[in-house]
Amino acid sequence: LPASNRLATAFDLVATERIARSRFTGGLDLDYGLRFEPQQGAIRMADVRVNRLQIDQVPRAQQSLVSQYAPRLAEQLLADLVIYRFPPEHLALARNLGLVVGALQVLPEGLSIEMLPQGMR
Repeated sequence: LPASNRLATAFDLVATERIARSRFTGGLDLDYGLRFEPQQGAIRMADVRVNRLQIDQVPRAQQSLVSQYAPRLAEQLLADLVIYRFPPEHLALARNLGLVVGALQVLPEGLSIEMLPQGMR
């Protein structure tokens, strides 16, 4: 989603209830921004928004609870999730060259990671 500098992801879900071992399938669509955490050299999800959370075969009595609480729970679980960690040798090379990670920008062709001289961040 380059216009809003966000990524969108959709994936299938499989959930198993622990007591009865019931298995449920469904799907999750979300979008999120990105932020770089320099101490860990990690790109993390930021401001996660669940657009669709569908769980099939949920008993009718529990459907309203799932639709009311599951999207917020998913957003909390995915908040700050590491989606990429730079190899330490790449960070060391950048540091030796006097560079630090600047802005992360979502483009139609991919992700742009700006590298800035130290002190310009």
